[in-house]
Amino acid sequence: MKNEPILNTNSWQANLKLWMTYFITLNIVFLYYQTTFFIGNHDWDWIKGTTQVLTLSTGMFEGRYAKFILNILLYGGQILPFINTITAFGLLALGMVMFCRYWHIEKTSAQIIIGLYGSLSPFILGWLYFPINILGNFMAVPLVAVGLIAGEKHRNLIATLCFIIALGVYPSVAELMIVGYMIQCILANKINLRVGLNILGTMILFKGILIVLSHYGIIYSDYYNLKMQSISEIGENIFQIIKACLRQLGVSIPFYPLSIKGCGAIMIITSIVSSVYTAKSKGKILGLWGCAVAATILSYTLTPMHEEVFAAPRVNFYGLNFLYVGSLAILLSGKKVSRNFGMILGIIGIILSVQQDFYAQKVWHFGRTGEQYMVDRITHTILDQTQDDKKRVPIIAGEISLRPKYYIETYDIAGPYVLSRSFVVRHIPSGMYNFYTSKPLFANQSVITEMSPELYRYLSENKQLWPSAQSLYTDEKYIILMLTAEGQKMIRAQLPK
Repeated sequence: MKNEPILNTNSWQANLKLWMTYFITLNIVFLYYQTTFFIGNHDWDWIKGTTQVLTLSTGMFEGRYAKFILNILLYGGQILPFINTITAFGLLALGMVMFCRYWHIEKTSAQIIIGLYGSLSPFILGWLYFPINILGNFMAVPLVAVGLIAGEKHRNLIATLCFIIALGVYPSVAELMIVGYMIQCILANKINLRVGLNILGTMILFKGILIVLSHYGIIYSDYYNLKMQSISEIGENIFQIIKACLRQLGVSIPFYPLSIKGCGAIMIITSIVSSVYTAKSKGKILGLWGCAVAATILSYTLTPMHEEVFAAPRVNFYGLNFLYVGSLAILLSGKKVSRNFGMILGIIGIILSVQQDFYAQKVWHFGRTGEQYMVDRITHTILDQTQDDKKRVPIIAGEISLRPKYYIETYDIAGPYVLSRSFVVRHIPSGMYNFYTSKPLFANQSVITEMSPELYRYLSENKQLWPSAQSLYTDEKYIILMLTAEGQKMIRAQLPK
């Protein structure tokens, strides 16, 4: 350790080498994902790039006005194999370099461990499941880092611009902004009030933008990720929020088992002890830690849709993930014992993460392949029953995700999308079915507008599920597919009495 070279954070050559380390490692670990051109469950129409390409208005309805800026500027709204992913990985690697610079991490070994731990975390799977999103959502990481650095240098306009663009990609980026800022305050043993006010002001500005967009009907304010609790509701749920804040540290999700959560929890605890022990104002440092930990549950606190965000990998990617990374940065910036312990924890965490990343790629491959075979069988059955070229309205009762069939580990909460969701989504059934046929089978809607006596009788009386022949109903206008008992129950609940 004594003879280890110190990285000059202002040296672009050193930063380039560090970026290359992160970038190459990311591409190696996720090489199979890249080369198979993964398609998420509601990405099918956008991947075609024929009748639909991504535009600025594509994500506007949910308040994500900056979500597809890079997709449009770089690739004309298209999602292109390989280059889409490597560009996104390049942005994520850049973000990790910038955070090392913001936190003034100087030792080369520490920078490598910190960046790899944050970028290879299985939380990344929450975003990799949707390849149309990754350019924007990984772009948010360097934007926040640059915004924090600009704030430190009193470049307030640049900081605000970076933050407001990042929030327009995904609102949970606010967790990253606060966690990153709090970690720097702990490392510096000093509160930079200017940066904190800049973050607060930008969040208020972001809320104002959403209010204006909602007023003009541009966004749907009742959409799940735009719903917000009132101050009184937050107060009423404060004990539930505190419980969730602590519970997230010990709850397992698919591809993020307790072994990795335990490693992260140890990082947090030891870094708190280390920073408090060496601080002159111990109360101040504990307060900063409280804010950092609380910030990881910000999305949960603000929304009434708790089940959508608690332990959600794509939310945790910005909050809990960077709390782990920041804790590691504090350990690796401490004295010799702290550094050595942090190095051991970091290496163990990286090894466990990479193992889960490879495991996820295997499970995703088998799950998608199985569902494609299922779609192929259903498609052939439909073609046998319909001999014309009409596009019929599809009504799919339920979803079947085959990925859990290939996942052998246990977990406490099924993290959204990384395992439990089907590639063929019930509310957009035309996606995969139309994608792999020579002629479109399904119309781009999934609502019954005309109820014939035969159709009513089938929906109310049929009890057969796929692959039974009686699970499929076709007439001149509709294709009904009974996949699950839960789906059947949902349909029957909507039938007129």
